[in-house]
Amino acid sequence: MRVWPITYTKSDRLEVTLTKNDLESSRFQFPEGNVLDWGCSQGYTTNEIRRMFGRRTIGIDIDEGMIKYARKYNQKEGIEFHCMDGCDLRTELPGPYAAIFAMNNLVMGLSRQITKAQFNDIFEDLRECLVPEGYLVLTAGTSLWVYENQKRRFVYSTSRDRPELNRIHDPIDGMVTNS
Repeated sequence: MRVWPITYTKSDRLEVTLTKNDLESSRFQFPEGNVLDWGCSQGYTTNEIRRMFGRRTIGIDIDEGMIKYARKYNQKEGIEFHCMDGCDLRTELPGPYAAIFAMNNLVMGLSRQITKAQFNDIFEDLRECLVPEGYLVLTAGTSLWVYENQKRRFVYSTSRDRPELNRIHDPIDGMVTNS
């Protein structure tokens, strides 16, 4: 299986280096459509996603200060940023999206504040915002999960043994089949 070349900076910011050939030969070829960065913070990863896919990219975050910074930092990139609660995604900013990225927030940040049932509800809401053949990409630290909507399952994981994250990793990894 071909895997995206992914590394992380010291601050855990996603660093992805892809060429057009990488995308075309990757088994994770996103369908046409918009891309959402769910919990975009200051928009750094949103910018990388926009450059990677060259599509309309939308970043959302609940923190107004982060959104103001993201708009300023990315003003020449043509990225839309909205201050909103990502847990109300279907009512506030409906899709569908070709891909939704939740980088170091749903799994890592929210996992400390929500129950497994709430996590599952949010996950299902995100999944319902995807086009039928869309992807949901989750990260936590150096772990990556890719959910394929058409197959209705996680199809890839790079999860590493990190005891502090097992509460969330175990349920996700239990749904993953690397193929």
